[in-house]
Amino acid sequence: MDISVVIPTYNRVTLLARCLNSLFYQDIYKGHQRHEIILALDSRDEITEDWAKSQKIIQAGVKIARAQKGGANSARNAGINIAKGHIIFFLDDDCFVPDKTWMEKVLYNFKENKEAAVIGGKYLLRNNSCLSEFVRNQLDNFYLENNRIKGCRVRALLGGNSGYRKTIFKEYGLFDEFISYGGAETEMNLRITEGGGKMCLNDNISVFHQKEHDHFLSYFLKSFRQGKGSGYIQSKHGSFERLPCFGSKRTWCLQVVQETKGKLFFRLAAGFFFFFNAVFYWGGFVAGFYSFEFMSLFFKKA
Repeated sequence: MDISVVIPTYNRVTLLARCLNSLFYQDIYKGHQRHEIILALDSRDEITEDWAKSQKIIQAGVKIARAQKGGANSARNAGINIAKGHIIFFLDDDCFVPDKTWMEKVLYNFKENKEAAVIGGKYLLRNNSCLSEFVRNQLDNFYLENNRIKGCRVRALLGGNSGYRKTIFKEYGLFDEFISYGGAETEMNLRITEGGGKMCLNDNISVFHQKEHDHFLSYFLKSFRQGKGSGYIQSKHGSFERLPCFGSKRTWCLQVVQETKGKLFFRLAAGFFFFFNAVFYWGGFVAGFYSFEFMSLFFKKA
């Protein structure tokens, strides 16, 4: 088996259907032994497995892996445990691939870059996206570019669009299940890069990432959870400078705002978005850091 595409999901069948439809029409699908698709269900998921059976998705060869705990990392690990592919590629359920050659491009990149432990792509944005989706997309891709080392090498990738050689999990272990959501892949990226593993970014395996009817508050809450995950990682691994981040460019948010299309009103709106996004992120960071520090102190005394 060449590749296992693992899709962590939790009660979002409409988005999941779009993701699966984009994968079913891949050229590689004709070679039935070359790939597999695995739905990695959150332990609390109540509807996805029944939906998959009713839509005859399981009969089409899609596998189900159910996590023992809640959270994206537990679901990812459940998918890893049953995956047979040499490459395990994680794709978020709110992502979908842009063309029928995407999976072939993933395999080609791993074949051409034999030293790479992990390879991922960016998030694409459709033309009809709203302002909140636009600025969130800009944040994600700016994060990638600012963590570029040299050439294709980076020290951070997006968890919703990245593939790992299966042997990596024997060397570095599985995803940290203490992080249920928010920066869930960052801790694994840190372990790999500090262990000497090579991670690469390749634009030609980028995917569309678009939620349905999202609003600003949902993005702020996501930023809080991501900050909380980063706070936990800081407490676990130490030095803040080791964490993937937005770097030292003080004007990065202004650079992104400048790319916002439209009148001055929309640029101002984007600026306010970044400000509140930062407030929620750092609020989550403080909460995550001190809650884990408190837990560590409590268990040490116990």
